[in-house]
Amino acid sequence: MLGRYRGAKVDFDQTLRLDPDNSNAYYSRGQAKAGIGRYKDAIADWQASLELANETKNSALIASNERRIQEFEWK
Repeated sequence: MLGRYRGAKVDFDQTLRLDPDNSNAYYSRGQAKAGIGRYKDAIADWQASLELANETKNSALIASNERRIQEFEWK
């Protein structure tokens, strides 16, 4: 939210090393990657988040991931 995408990415990398099944961390790291122009990497994170969100039936996160993937697929 503050525009510190590189620092946020590093933080989420660490979060995912500690908790590799954290769907929110994948989503947020995807946001950070998109913020620095790494769109394909961002989509990969949103897809990972989507898979985990489907397992837990987190409908809000499912919708957010699907929206982001669709929005950035063409970039």
